[in-house]
Amino acid sequence: MTRTHPHVELLHEFHRGGLSRNRAFERFQDPAVRRTWRLYRTLRSLARDLAEPGTRVRVRDHGNPGGRALVVERPRHRYRRVVLVPDWALGFWLTHLAPSPRTDLKSPAPRP
Repeated sequence: MTRTHPHVELLHEFHRGGLSRNRAFERFQDPAVRRTWRLYRTLRSLARDLAEPGTRVRVRDHGNPGGRALVVERPRHRYRRVVLVPDWALGFWLTHLAPSPRTDLKSPAPRP
């Protein structure tokens, strides 16, 4: 059985639309749920950025254990955005939110 981070299920709930702040007000009192909600909104924003023509993204190791940096660039507009994403959320983003096919998106090898 594959062990996953406990907040990955929250990301799936947000993505399915099964969890909202209005319908689950009590759950959003938990700081971990609010952090995961902010992360989900950031991941959705990255997906919208990548839908723009001429945008490219790279996944790079930023030296912090447990996370990666997503670097989004639009050279024509001199736009660059760097978002630090936990490893457990990167897999969700690549599977559910990243536009496909992305030939320029290469995930680094998993850490030992």
